[in-house]
Amino acid sequence: MVPYDFARQLKIGKAGERKLNGLWKNVRIVDVSDDPGWRGTGIDRVLELVDGRKVPVEYKTDCIAHRTGNLVFEIISDDVTGTPGWGLASKAEYLVYLLEGTEEVYVIRLPALRRWVLKRVSSFRTVEADNGVYRTVSLLVPLLELEGLPFVKKLKLSK
Repeated sequence: MVPYDFARQLKIGKAGERKLNGLWKNVRIVDVSDDPGWRGTGIDRVLELVDGRKVPVEYKTDCIAHRTGNLVFEIISDDVTGTPGWGLASKAEYLVYLLEGTEEVYVIRLPALRRWVLKRVSSFRTVEADNGVYRTVSLLVPLLELEGLPFVKKLKLSK
């Protein structure tokens, strides 16, 4: 079981969020990640497009995906309370997944990813992270299996 350090992960995530904000051109970015009214939705940003459409987005920063080749799809956030993980519970329209260290980014329609993963759940390895009080359970989804799917776009952050 992998030990989980929430404070360290939060710091990494916030740095990743700043990088990911640079993806969007001609878009107003509304940061709702620390807004209590959005808590529990899994939404980090709302992108306000030129045409007025508002797109809810969840950001994830993964520091080891460039080595493991896997997207970590969380299915249980807290095994003690039975809280579903972001992979099942997020209300975001898009998952924006940063592979820290490579500057590669996957922009994925989250509802489509969720359906795709759930149809194949038994083919993915399950991992747990323990913070000493509860465990988080995730599926390891090979990134190579996602590439080329119609709901996945792979980008590179510009320097």
